[in-house]
Amino acid sequence: MRLTAGERRLRACRWGAVHKPDNPHFTALPAVICPGPLSDEERRIWQLVENLARENLRPGELAAALVLDRCAVLLGKLIAHGYKVPADVYAIDDPIARFSAMERIRGADKKCAAPWSQVLSRLGLQLTPRKARELVRAFAEMPREIAEEMDEAKISLNTRIRFIELNRGRAQAAQDIWAAVKKTNRTRLLSSALTTAADPTVTPEEALAEAEHLHEQADSARADKLRADSPVTADPVPLVEQRLVDNTLASLRVLAAALARGARLSAHDLASLRLLTDQLDGKE
Repeated sequence: MRLTAGERRLRACRWGAVHKPDNPHFTALPAVICPGPLSDEERRIWQLVENLARENLRPGELAAALVLDRCAVLLGKLIAHGYKVPADVYAIDDPIARFSAMERIRGADKKCAAPWSQVLSRLGLQLTPRKARELVRAFAEMPREIAEEMDEAKISLNTRIRFIELNRGRAQAAQDIWAAVKKTNRTRLLSSALTTAADPTVTPEEALAEAEHLHEQADSARADKLRADSPVTADPVPLVEQRLVDNTLASLRVLAAALARGARLSAHDLASLRLLTDQLDGKE
């Protein structure tokens, strides 16, 4: 057998078996045995999956890793059952396109299927097949550039699915909404705006305005609840004037938008902001 990934763990296990023979953790090393022979390309796939699995992956990265591993499972089964897989098929860069090409070779042969349950078991991921399918669907249907931008903005899977649903029927509206929330750094509005824009009579601008309104209402309701739940003391501390708070928040939003567009603060101004936020953190 040939080791594809996990060299350091194998060395650590061998060291432990020699130096700490009573420790049960070193008696055996869990491993994924790949059906072979594997090509150099497939070994690189496993190495990529191994490296990605060490971190908290973003949805796009996780989806790509899942599809790559499913390709590896499918390739192994195809080879084991005598199918010839041309080198240019498993060398396809796009994982979705690669898997589709292999599926065409498999045809209706159920013996060579690569079910999600098997893929997830091999990777050791605490993920349901349904969740895996949703992740991959979001990855497959979304333009790669937008998927990468949403990864950077930490957009949730549920919001991505809403984007895809709108993108199917009103692609321009979906992409206009994403461009607007990205430009103004108001990504928290994306989910509500996409839901509102499901109505074909609503323009992207109206959807964003309604999302902003809904979020302001929710923020106000939460603030009212916090004030109502606050314990009443004999000498209550007066609240800061609301107009001052509103003006400050508005200025901060403008500043955040400018920074999102590539502007920067001077070292002095940045230090002043940090000092003020530290002071705010110390206030209840």
